[in-house]
Amino acid sequence: MKIISITGTSSETGKTTVGAFIIKELKNICALKITVQHEGTCPRHRDDSCDGCSPEENSLFKIITDPAILAQPGKDTARYIEAGAAKVVWLQTSSECADEGISRALNLFDDDARVLIEGNRFLALRDADLGIMVVSPGLEKIKRSALEVLKKVDLFIINKRPGVSKELIESTKVRLKSMGCKSHIIVLDPYNPDLAAEDTLLLNKIREVLDTPVGITL
Repeated sequence: MKIISITGTSSETGKTTVGAFIIKELKNICALKITVQHEGTCPRHRDDSCDGCSPEENSLFKIITDPAILAQPGKDTARYIEAGAAKVVWLQTSSECADEGISRALNLFDDDARVLIEGNRFLALRDADLGIMVVSPGLEKIKRSALEVLKKVDLFIINKRPGVSKELIESTKVRLKSMGCKSHIIVLDPYNPDLAAEDTLLLNKIREVLDTPVGITL
């Protein structure tokens, strides 16, 4: 099994956007979405349902494979399906049961599968063939779960949103380097229908990893 881990410096960095871009361009890649349930009140202060808030009390972890749920509009899993993922699984887990939940979820994929895993918790607990961290231009904050996995990150991706200036992107690179990030930094423009040079560079780096014979042993 080959594993690509997608993490983010904070919420709303564009992890799913980057993941869907990779799946769409490279084909035959599965997706595992990991949501760690919030403890206490919702940190996003949302009035509607939040994927990080467990709908079931005392729920340690839940693995969702029902296509009707995964394909619901607005869900990250739906975006992976739309991008052409070979298989999509969604793990909702408490923090203390994340390792067991991950093991159970990965058992649902074939041994030779190529699995893109979204969620910081995976890289905190396991190794990946390729660790990617998605960064928003500006890099205003970095959550604790991101700091915990910085040393495992192989590539930093600055998610270039429409209207973002070159100056802001350059300042983000400087901020990353000041934090001691020595891994390669790529500026990805997933909203542009034409592949830019750095988009192609990212895809080639991923292809190189996926074509390496030895994968992660579970």
